[in-house]
Amino acid sequence: MKEDEIAIVVFANKKDFFLTKICISSIRFYYPEVEINLVKDQLNGDFDSSNLEKVFNVKLLNLGIKFFGWGAAKIHFLLSKKLPAKKYLCIDSDIIFLGKVLNKLSLHDSDFVLDAQFIRPPFRQADMELYINPEKVKTHYPDYEYPGYFFNTGQLMARPGIITDTLLSECFDPSAYPYYKNRDVFGLVDQAVLNAVIPLAAKRGNVSVETSNFMQWSVSFFEEHKNATIEDFKDGAYEYLVHYAGDTRV
Repeated sequence: MKEDEIAIVVFANKKDFFLTKICISSIRFYYPEVEINLVKDQLNGDFDSSNLEKVFNVKLLNLGIKFFGWGAAKIHFLLSKKLPAKKYLCIDSDIIFLGKVLNKLSLHDSDFVLDAQFIRPPFRQADMELYINPEKVKTHYPDYEYPGYFFNTGQLMARPGIITDTLLSECFDPSAYPYYKNRDVFGLVDQAVLNAVIPLAAKRGNVSVETSNFMQWSVSFFEEHKNATIEDFKDGAYEYLVHYAGDTRV
């Protein structure tokens, strides 16, 4: 796969739009021409993105829904069968590029590329709260098998239109807000849902999945690069994005 065959979609709402602007400006620094799409969740109120769209050549992507709620826009995007047949790097707004991330992702041709955290059982309670409890998932999907890893859904490369309503039927109903089902098992919304159904779809042979390390957590990144300056990353060779989930964001 060529780097220019990957598009980017950023998910935003009114409360994190200040992060969206930083995120998209960082992408444009390394990729002046890449296709960038914006999905707006208006559940916290409408917000004006017209200036961002104009200055950074961002396309507003209308999925036919105004109100999504926590993480639901990403799942509606993955369900859409109306999008062009290409791969998308799907990212939350609390992310910045610090290199040419798409170079690394272009080496993979699977339907999904995930930044995985490899955890061996037995799982800590914190792991199961952050992702899923595989044994509980089996009460809804008996053929589910833990693939050897969990993954944060703030960043993933995906081909939309191949995850189906039928596959999601135990955990997500796209026709009925607030969409999520069986929250006692799939507690952490989109992260729980996708950690269950993407490996399950791969096991059933419906999709192909690969893992790749293309994300750094902001806390560990700044510990490792505590004396770094932006000059150290201008050439794009770092090939990582940095995710601020769980960190201080001002």
